[in-house]
This record gives sequence, C-alpha cells and structure tokens, in this order.
Amino acid sequence: MKLIHNQIETQIYFDCETSYTLVVESPIVMNRLVSDLKSQIRGEEGGFVYSENNLKEVDIAAECELIIDPFVSADDNKKFASKLLQSLKMVANQEDFFERTAQIKSALLQYALTIMQDCDESLTYKDEIDTGTLLKVFSFMFNFDDPSPIENLVTYVKVANKYLEKNLFVLVNVKSFFTDEELGYLVDTIHGMKCNVLFLESYYHKPFDNKEKYSIIDIDQCEIF
Repeated sequence: MKLIHNQIETQIYFDCETSYTLVVESPIVMNRLVSDLKSQIRGEEGGFVYSENNLKEVDIAAECELIIDPFVSADDNKKFASKLLQSLKMVANQEDFFERTAQIKSALLQYALTIMQDCDESLTYKDEIDTGTLLKVFSFMFNFDDPSPIENLVTYVKVANKYLEKNLFVLVNVKSFFTDEELGYLVDTIHGMKCNVLFLESYYHKPFDNKEKYSIIDIDQCEIF
C-alpha cells in the first residue's frame, strides 16, 4: 500500500510489518496534511491518494482512521453504536440465542398486556418487539475505562478495525505521550490485524523500533528522506 499527497514529494509505503513516521516540523504543512485527512475521511476533497500496488486507488474515507486525541473515553463509543447494535442483533437472532430471545419478547408482550388490562382507558400497543429495540435497553458499549491509556487505545484500534473495517491508522503526535514499549505494543497490535500505521509527528523522536521508517519535512518545508 502507498500513501501520497499532491503537495509533498514523500511517498509512504506500507507493508503491515513496518511502521512509518513522517516528521512534519512545518506547522503550515502539518495543518494541510491533517486538515486534508479529516476532510477526506468525511468524504470531501483533499490531496491524499491511498493506493494498492500503485494501481488501484483505495477510498480513504472507508479505510483510514485518524487519531488526534489518543486518550480514548466512553464518548468515543458514539461512532461504533450502530455497527455494534447490528452485530448484537445478529448474535441475539442466531440459533444459540433465538429461542431465548423469543421467550424474552413473549414475556415482555405479556407484561404489556397485563398493564393494559389494568388501565381504565381503552389502549392499544405494538404486539411485536424489534430485537434492536430490545437490546437498546441495555446500552451496550465498549469498555474504554482501563487505567492505562495505551490499553484503551489498543482496544479502540481493534474495535475500529472489526466494526468499521479501518485498515490504516494515522496517529498525530502520540509519541509524546507513550513509552517506546507502549508504542511497540500498539504497533504490534495494528500489524497483527494486517493493518498499516502512520505516525505524524511535529518533532523528531528517536525510533522506538529498529525497523521503523521515517521521513522529515523540516521547518522550511524541505523534505529529507
């Protein structure tokens, strides 16, 4: 896989085994790169092209996850809500759970009938319960409450890969927050999912992995390979 931008010469090659760091010392260039990525992930125009084997262009909006804040919290569950509910509905309706799900729905409908019969007014009610509606009662969400920020971030990338099918993770300035061991753990997790990882950093950090590749765009916007 290859990632390029139409306003820089650097060409970033991925192989799901080696991390790549692009050090961008120029705030002007960093602004442009991050802004373009955000826009393209929203489905708008931008200067990046992500391609497979230099031939087939890949949809950045579908493939890329941009992580600017590495401190994941419960609020980050919002983007996964619909996909998680869809997955849980499939579980609840599969053979092992179908009978139990049907029993619960039947019990709830009987409960509704009992309440209705106890009212003086003439009432009606919906006599079918959608599995998704039933599951929403429990407010299922992913647990991002580990005391270790790196564990929450690792959980996040796993969830983004499984439920949103993200295969390229771009992390902005995260090297300032984690140790080399934690960064290695994160990269090993991403590569273990056969995904790619790009670090966008404002400052040069000593590589945490001897296989790490990097390029530099200095303060004068000169590119060093």
